Amino acid sequence: MLIGIAGTHGAGKGAVVQFLKEQGFVHCSARELFLEVLRNRDITPDRPAISAVANELRREHGVAYVVEEYVCRHDPAQEDVIIESLYTMGEVEAVRAHGGYVLAIDADPEIRYERIKHRMSETDMITKEEFLKQQEEESRSDDPTKQNSRTVMEQADFTIINNDTFEALKVEIGYVLEKIDGRRVAPSAD
Repeated sequence: MLIGIAGTHGAGKGAVVQFLKEQGFVHCSARELFLEVLRNRDITPDRPAISAVANELRREHGVAYVVEEYVCRHDPAQEDVIIESLYTMGEVEAVRAHGGYVLAIDADPEIRYERIKHRMSETDMITKEEFLKQQEEESRSDDPTKQNSRTVMEQADFTIINNDTFEALKVEIGYVLEKIDGRRVAPSAD
């Protein structure tokens, strides 16, 4: 099975990945592909740099670069694969071409900003104004190689609004898995 995750910054894509990994999914991270390139070039890995290298790789290798790269590494016919994060319609189309599904994760902007402040990753040390500006820049584009998160999310097969607890999120993910392939998942009582 192949699931591509789309979503807004801080919506909980990582939490979805965490739960799906517990269910045996292989995690494939677009961000890690891009960070590897930045590290090799000795470029500070902030969000604008990640976006720039993502756009460059899509121009050079095709708009579905991330999906195709990971499908070469992990056959979704042989193992359960989750690709985090989809940002272009080319990536959505590639997931579907490989028989997969797209899951969109969103949350209220206030909640998302609080989440990124608390996780304190190297790309999350920004003001609320910068956070909102970056989200706007990534949300719509007519260029197929650039981030277009809102359009991608609008085309998702499933959408979860993650304004609640991790337990509530796990229940929602369980519903999605059941709809996709009848898989029943009982969320753990962490």
